[in-house]
Amino acid sequence: MSVSMLKTGLLAACATLLAIFANSCGDNGRNRVLSDARFDSSSAFRLLSELAQAGPRHSGSEGAMRTVLFIEKELAAIGIPSRREEWTEDAPGGRTVFVNVVAEIEVSGKKPWIMLGSHYDTKRLDQCPGFQGANDGSSGVAILIETARCLWRAREKLSKNVEIVFFDGEECIYSYSENDGLHGSKRHLEELRRKKRDLKAVVVADMLADKELDAFIPADSNAELASKFMKTAGKLGVERHFQVKDLNMLDDHAPFAEAGIPSILIIDFNYGPNNVYWHSSGDNLRNVSLESVAVSGSTICHFVLGLGLE
Repeated sequence: MSVSMLKTGLLAACATLLAIFANSCGDNGRNRVLSDARFDSSSAFRLLSELAQAGPRHSGSEGAMRTVLFIEKELAAIGIPSRREEWTEDAPGGRTVFVNVVAEIEVSGKKPWIMLGSHYDTKRLDQCPGFQGANDGSSGVAILIETARCLWRAREKLSKNVEIVFFDGEECIYSYSENDGLHGSKRHLEELRRKKRDLKAVVVADMLADKELDAFIPADSNAELASKFMKTAGKLGVERHFQVKDLNMLDDHAPFAEAGIPSILIIDFNYGPNNVYWHSSGDNLRNVSLESVAVSGSTICHFVLGLGLE
């Protein structure tokens, strides 16, 4: 990406953000907190770019561990404590070490929790030169880190505890099944059950940096959360980039939804013409944009912060 392209993108993103935050300002305290929650899209795109350029990061790889260290470093710079959930499973590719990174913003031990999640692993594509996972594997992580920064700044105003989880093992080796894919979200659900945590909502973000942002909420998401998200997008003036579709998606929200926990997935599963960039060499930095990260990231940030303020 050239310097001129990046400058052009930054200017366009700034214009987008100015419009977003102008629409979000209000007179009451809750809206003041929301309008102060400035999602830093340039920082998020920097994170996305660094992740994409880091090379393959499928589960159990050196790249995956480098990504874990990268996420931990960024969270520590914000001031948010994090921990690892590390375990070994028999997966189709053999015995594999998986690592979730979990960050918590705990405002009170007596408060309920909401969770924001995304996966950091990329599909294992050994015969696919040029594949970077810029959208599928990088965009969600970048959005989560910057949203975590917003939530951390607003932590004294939150009425719920917030958990931010970077899942490993979302991608399957062959085909999604009991021991192939969604490893991290399944494992974390087990941890939450052991803790008997009062989890009120799960929000999962995936593939949200496509230049032609056309994201949707699948039908297997919680209807109330979907309605609140679309209202947030409407208030920010970006509802044209999101819709609710009458189809289901298998992603990291699914284990929680199946367990009866209100869950929502926001995903753009139309990456390139007929989704041709998905799991291909087309998933690279040329096919993502700062502007899309600004729109999706700001909307998710406001949505999650709104849930935390309820």
